[in-house]
Amino acid sequence: MKIGIINCGVGNIGSITNAIKSTDLNNINISIITNDSSLLDYELVILPGVGSFNGFMKRLTDNGMDKSIKNFIKNKSGSLLGICVGMQVLFEFGHENYKVRGLGIIPGEVKKITQKDNSFRLPHVGWNNISFLDKDLQSFNGDYYFTHSFIAHTKDSYVTSTFDYGKVMTASVSKDLVHGFQFHPEKSGTLGSKLLG
Repeated sequence: MKIGIINCGVGNIGSITNAIKSTDLNNINISIITNDSSLLDYELVILPGVGSFNGFMKRLTDNGMDKSIKNFIKNKSGSLLGICVGMQVLFEFGHENYKVRGLGIIPGEVKKITQKDNSFRLPHVGWNNISFLDKDLQSFNGDYYFTHSFIAHTKDSYVTSTFDYGKVMTASVSKDLVHGFQFHPEKSGTLGSKLLG
């Protein structure tokens, strides 16, 4: 399997690479992608990111990766996985500091988490229990590692798992061959590696 990990300088490339290598997958060929080279040869492209929505989108646009990602999806060449901010930019807009256009692959917007109860601190950092909605995926239910202050708002039909942090929120999404994790599977131990596999 040819896996491409997009490196915009703000992702946990080493952690993700090690987590993939620790799965039960065989014959893995992992490449780190740093420019707007074609993604069409890859079966799986991973878009990891940390930091702000607007800063991450600027990096993608500046190095031409936004066009490469859209072309990859348009040609249905393989699967795309976004992690943390890499998931958030899959949506149409983000509202961190100001409204910024995302990749627009999945309908929806990313907004700051709002809570009625001040006991739920932001950023949301640490372990939280995730519930997958599809019964075939419920063996992956459990605790995963989060670090974020913003959350995706989208149609229920795209939501594949949720978590509760003062209220129920989106933990992961899917649309056709595009998937996103708000949490960090690469930092979530054995269960995270199992999910990546």
